[in-house]
Amino acid sequence: GGYPRIVMEKNKEKKRFLLKNLAFTYIQKDVVQHYHIKDEYKVVELLKALSSIIGNVLNYSTLSNIFSLSYREVKEIINIFRASYVIDLLRPFHKNLSTELRKNPKLYFIDNGLRNYFYGKFDFNEIETGFLAENYVFNVLRNKNPKYWRTTSKAEVDFVVDGIPVEVKTSSPKISRSLRSFISSYSPKTAILLSWKKIGVERIDGTSIYFIPISYLSKL
Repeated sequence: GGYPRIVMEKNKEKKRFLLKNLAFTYIQKDVVQHYHIKDEYKVVELLKALSSIIGNVLNYSTLSNIFSLSYREVKEIINIFRASYVIDLLRPFHKNLSTELRKNPKLYFIDNGLRNYFYGKFDFNEIETGFLAENYVFNVLRNKNPKYWRTTSKAEVDFVVDGIPVEVKTSSPKISRSLRSFISSYSPKTAILLSWKKIGVERIDGTSIYFIPISYLSKL
C-alpha cells in the first residue's frame, strides 16, 4: 500500500496489522458513523466483493442480488466508497456509438494495500499480480481523466488518455488484436504498452507504439 507508516514498516506482519487497523478505522468512522450506515456487515462484505473485481466492469444488479440490497442502495454505498477515496471508477471511451459499448464503469482501488486487506490475501499468482499492476497504472493516470475502450466485438483497451491507448501486459508484452483494432479505428500517433521490463518502439500504420516498464510510468 501507499500509506507512509505502512510503507516504512519493514516487518510484514506489522504491515498487515497496520492495514487491519486502517481498514477498521475507515469502516467505523468514514463510512458507518459519518454516513449513518445501519448494516456494517454488508458494507464490509461489499468491499470484499469489490476487492475481487478490480479492473472489471461493475454489475450493480449482480451485487444487488448477492447482498439483498436494492440497486439504488448498492450505487449509494459504492458512491460513499468513492467519496471517501477508497475506490474510483473508470468510465468508457466511445465515439462510434454504433459499435462501442456504453457500459457501466470499471472499478479500481485507490490503495493496493487496502485492497489486498479486504481481498484477504497478500501473496499472488501471475494473473492476480497483473490486475494489481493495472490497478497501480490506473492510480498513476487517474488525474489525467482516463477512460477504457470496449466494443461490441469484444475488443478492449485498458486505458485511453487524451486519445492515446495504454495497455498493461505483464505476462506477455505483445501488441494485442484489441490494440491493433483501436489503432485501426482512430489512427493515434502514439500508443503505450506497459510491462515489467520491455523497452522499445514498434510502428503500425503510422502509430508509434512505445514499450515502457511500469516502473517508469510515474516519471513520464
